[in-house]
Amino acid sequence: KGDMVYPAAALGIVSNKREQRFFNLHTDDVISLAVHPQGKVVATGEIGRTPKIICWDNESLLAVTIIQGFHKRGVPLLAFSGGKGDKLVSVGLDNDFSIAIYAWQENHLIASCKSAKNKVLCVEFGIDDQTAKIIYQQYKKHGYGKNANSWSSVGDQYKLMRVANTESWDQTPEAIKAADIFHSAIGKQARIDIVTPSKGDVPLWANTELGGVLL
Repeated sequence: KGDMVYPAAALGIVSNKREQRFFNLHTDDVISLAVHPQGKVVATGEIGRTPKIICWDNESLLAVTIIQGFHKRGVPLLAFSGGKGDKLVSVGLDNDFSIAIYAWQENHLIASCKSAKNKVLCVEFGIDDQTAKIIYQQYKKHGYGKNANSWSSVGDQYKLMRVANTESWDQTPEAIKAADIFHSAIGKQARIDIVTPSKGDVPLWANTELGGVLL
C-alpha cells in the first residue's frame, strides 16, 4: 500500500501521506524492526531487562504473537526468513549477544546459541527453504561435469574432488538464483565449492552449516 513502518520511542508507526497510525503495546523503547516478506506482519523488539518481541499486524495494529523470556537487556536485531517467512531470528544484548530462532506464529523457540563477545551488527537468514530445495533438486539431477576435477584439502589429506557444475543446472530464474547462492554460501563456509565424487551421493560439504540445512 506504500505505507512506511518505523519505530519511535516505544511505538511502532505505520505512516503514509494521509495519516499515521500507532502500535503501542511495547513497554520500553523499540530498538529493532523487521517486516515479514509478505508485508502484513511486523516484528519489533524492545530494550529492557526481559525484553519483548512483538509480531503485529500492520493493518489492524493488533498483536499476533508476543515472545519473551530468552533475551536479556534488549533485542537490537530481528529478521524474518524468506519465502513463507515462518521463522524469526533475533539477537540479544547480553554479554554473548545470544541468537534465537523462533517459529514465531507458534511462539516456539526452535534453537538458540551464543554468538560472540563482539557486538553483532547484522542478522539475516542466508537461504530460505525453497532455495534449499531447488539446490538439492538440481544437484541430484545434474551432479557434476565430466571435466570438473579439482584437488582440495579435507582435514590433513588432499583428495581429488568434483567441483559443482552449476552451468548444467536448469536455466530457470529460480535455478540460476539458487546457483548463485550455492557458490556464495558454500564458498564462504567450505572455502571451495566441493561436491561429491559421485553423482547423487552425500556432498562433501554436508558438514558445513549450509550443508546441514540443505540435507
